Amino acid sequence: AGGAPAGRAAAPLDLVRTRQAAERGANMSGWRTAGSVTDRHGFLALWAGSSALLVRIALLNVSQLLTYDKARVEAAQWLDLPGDSVLVHACASGAAGLAATTATCPAENVKTVIQSAPALTVRLACRRIYSVGKLPAFFRGWVPLFAKLGPHTLLVFLILEQLRLHMGIEATI
Repeated sequence: AGGAPAGRAAAPLDLVRTRQAAERGANMSGWRTAGSVTDRHGFLALWAGSSALLVRIALLNVSQLLTYDKARVEAAQWLDLPGDSVLVHACASGAAGLAATTATCPAENVKTVIQSAPALTVRLACRRIYSVGKLPAFFRGWVPLFAKLGPHTLLVFLILEQLRLHMGIEATI
């Protein structure tokens, strides 16, 4: 729930970043990109794709946290190591990164399609993606997304667990 207001507030920045990445050969500043969007589609178009962005944020958090907790227990049992082992944390983090990537990739693709064509609704964006390549099309870009989320998830949970250990906070599992 805490990520929703931040995601809504940052949605225009995400749209500008996506638009800048999609421009071929143009070297427009963020301000010029935002101005171009508002000139063509109106001020509220800066929030195009924000509903898909909010879904992505929720899916990311839920998939990472739930998978990490479950994978930590399973990894400790499978590796026959204590739950506070760095190897257990790394394995659980890897599983959480895989789950987060898989869960968020469809929402990321829907968001990108809407940001490219602000007049589209979530439903129309889903139809457009599906018409191009059926269900697998929703997972286009999975590998680059994992290249971004995997290391991030690994570091977040490894650092979190080390801080928890050094602060003397017991794991809840």
